[in-house]
Amino acid sequence: MISIIVPALNEENFLSECLKSLENQNYSGRYEIILVDNNSKDKTKEIGGKFKIKILHCPERGAFYARKMGADAALGDIIIQADADTIYPEDWLEKISNKFSENPRASAIAGVYMYRDPPYWAQFEYFVKNIFNALSAKIIGRPGLVSGANFAFRKNTFLEIGGYKKDSLYFDQYDISMRLSRFGKIIYDPKIIVLTSSRRVKKSSLFVLKHFAINVFKIFLYFIKSQKKNRAELSWQKH
Repeated sequence: MISIIVPALNEENFLSECLKSLENQNYSGRYEIILVDNNSKDKTKEIGGKFKIKILHCPERGAFYARKMGADAALGDIIIQADADTIYPEDWLEKISNKFSENPRASAIAGVYMYRDPPYWAQFEYFVKNIFNALSAKIIGRPGLVSGANFAFRKNTFLEIGGYKKDSLYFDQYDISMRLSRFGKIIYDPKIIVLTSSRRVKKSSLFVLKHFAINVFKIFLYFIKSQKKNRAELSWQKH
């Protein structure tokens, strides 16, 4: 069984399309959709109630709390992170399921997103992210930039690593992919595509480049610190 977790905070403008796309998957296996209402003040909960899905109420605002609550309630042996402002093609779930079947030792599957309403620089972003992930997959054995809206992992491995960590760097993206990769390969598949809103990134090209560079730098520093910590732990264990 597969569990799809959708955290939502005031998403009345996008949620209906998202849930319709998730309900209309051509996947023949069993799956559940868990909507976690993150204490919305609009019609998010009412819209969710129109669908045959599980709805949870998370009073403490924040993506960490919502994703954690959803994962804790998940019944599936595969958990998939989704976003409320994103549309999922009808073959999306089937592709993810097939990837896990083809790669029984993989701990996670990372897809990509494209914009529903792409800004003029979108093609450049797609190109850079794809190159970066292809290179990082070869160098460090996993994609460096994981989309929180299109990421699936085995629940048993997720529990083994201790789940989400609140104070980590990009807890539902970089941090979790780094820790999951210690227990199995993370498959990066640029053909598993979802369509998300560009509302958060409709900025100038200079702003986008600056934001991207800052994120990559943060990830680089976090990686260096993690490597130092791992070496220190290994050294201690030897003594």
